[in-house]
Amino acid sequence: MTSKKAEVLETLEKWSKKDHTDCDCLMIVIMTHGDKELCASDVSYPVDSLWANFVGNKCPSLIGKPKIFFIQACRGTAVDDGVKYKPIHGRVRLNDQMDGRNFKELNSSPPMADLLMMYSTNEGFYSFRNKEKGSWFIQSLCKELSDEPS
Repeated sequence: MTSKKAEVLETLEKWSKKDHTDCDCLMIVIMTHGDKELCASDVSYPVDSLWANFVGNKCPSLIGKPKIFFIQACRGTAVDDGVKYKPIHGRVRLNDQMDGRNFKELNSSPPMADLLMMYSTNEGFYSFRNKEKGSWFIQSLCKELSDEPS
């Protein structure tokens, strides 16, 4: 019998070996329990094992393409009570110019380039969810990815 951890990691490895030439990006959503690591039903596993097989030197057909991981899981037991604030009127203007340095063009990329990891909570904190409706994080993600304009 295959463990759930092995099943998850084998599925990710299988997908990493596919030819992604015709794909524009990779998007993976994980919803599970967690603490310092993610939980399968039988054992925990490190969160970086989610993207380990999708880095440039292991999945060349995704080089230069966004690889996005949405992770809905607790990352600890602390409760984030939030902070009260007053709305800020006006905008902060950012300087969008380079600082004058010249960069040479390279034909290589760091293995973990183009990776974006989105977590439902900060490290060390509990991730809230409603048993009927799910979490605000996943609800918001689904709303933004839906075809319906807001």
